[in-house]
Amino acid sequence: MFNYRLLSALIILIVVLAPARTASSQAQSGTLAGNIKDPNGAVIQKAQVVLRNETTRETRTAVSDNAGNFKVDGLVPGSYLVTVNAEGFKPFQRNLTIDGIRQTPLEVSLEIAETRAEIAVGARGTVTPNSDPNYRALRDAVIDQSFELKNLTIKRDVGNFTFRTGRITFLKPLLNKVSMAVFTGDGEFTMMPLLELEKNHLKMLTEKETVSENFDRLVLTFTDQTFDEFKQSAELVTADQSALDLLKDFRGRMRRNTERPRSLVEALFAGEEMENLDATLLAYLLNPNRGQMFNAYIYGKKHHDLRFFVRPYGALPGLSPEEVTLVNLDPQAKEEGIWYLTHSEKEWKENKASSGEDKRLIDAENYRIETVITGEKLTSTCELTFTSLLDGERLLSFGLLPTLRVTRVAFDNAEIGFIQEKKDEDSSFHVLFQRHWSKDGATRSQSNITEQKCWKMQAAAILPSEPEPAGIPA
Repeated sequence: MFNYRLLSALIILIVVLAPARTASSQAQSGTLAGNIKDPNGAVIQKAQVVLRNETTRETRTAVSDNAGNFKVDGLVPGSYLVTVNAEGFKPFQRNLTIDGIRQTPLEVSLEIAETRAEIAVGARGTVTPNSDPNYRALRDAVIDQSFELKNLTIKRDVGNFTFRTGRITFLKPLLNKVSMAVFTGDGEFTMMPLLELEKNHLKMLTEKETVSENFDRLVLTFTDQTFDEFKQSAELVTADQSALDLLKDFRGRMRRNTERPRSLVEALFAGEEMENLDATLLAYLLNPNRGQMFNAYIYGKKHHDLRFFVRPYGALPGLSPEEVTLVNLDPQAKEEGIWYLTHSEKEWKENKASSGEDKRLIDAENYRIETVITGEKLTSTCELTFTSLLDGERLLSFGLLPTLRVTRVAFDNAEIGFIQEKKDEDSSFHVLFQRHWSKDGATRSQSNITEQKCWKMQAAAILPSEPEPAGIPA
């Protein structure tokens, strides 16, 4: 006889146990939580995180937030492949196991991407130009932290910057040093020359003995304590993405030269031998013995391109040894010119200012140049013997027309890196040494000390007969 009571009991048991099984299944889902940083420990925002279940092949995605954090819930326990991608960095991959008992942590440190630089026509060297990791980090740096400003004033030499309201956004640090920032808001730059001679010169150009310029945008590059000064006096806020527009505009303006300058000032700052700002900044970062540098690019409401520099090794290298300058770049305008160029306020007050200062980094002992012309192509090799005049140097700049494309640089019988962007950009030529050297004749590295009084460096360059190949987009 069929037992209905037993059947009813089984049905009740199934109904009771079913939710318990569901709850148990939900409790076994896992979570992955992590943080993404660059080699210097700065957080990376908007990194793309992809998790692929190695059994089901299903994928889940996440994006790192302003603090570099990400989190993925509801993962089926099992083996996963985690892939992290961020612009300017090498892809990251790791296999890990997710269980349903505890949250799985993951700390990600992304390496800077390999070179994206151009290779010159007829390149014969094995070292790719513009590939130094530190240089690439400066060249491609992205925004990091933003601060809200209100009535903050900073002083640099005879120049004063007052930030009434607005936000300043700092780019990611390099070599443990924050060195660049962009500001949008309401501010004022003022300058009062120390000497009557400088006041008279300024009055001749602007009809005023002092400078007062309101601005709504500003870009700063520096190796001094600027970041700490702002950090201590301002409020940290969410990273200002609008700063990217100003950064893009600034880089476009500073990285494009002109073949036909409309004035002497434009020829100096935007002609064929225009400065590579990233290389200059890197030189100061690599060698603290150069002193602390501060550059301000002021988007003034009356004068749209004012540049205020404080550089211990010459505000305008090649022109004079003076450390401080204010320039108004406005081709063919009445007030364009070098408004201010003199020694630092400290030197004047200590009676140490001298036009005879030697700001050279090296002393060239001799050159040997060999040139071959084949059809419309010129190939040249230069050997330079020099002595050092400053301890700790790692990066040197040499005057070279941008149409001459460097193909190889050797030092101590080994190839070394160099910087030379495309000829219609900020293509000034710089050489990067793997170890620093000093004026007492010792080249120093962690594993090699060689006593010598001078060094030989060889560089090969060509004047291509064919058009330059397309480079990497900015």
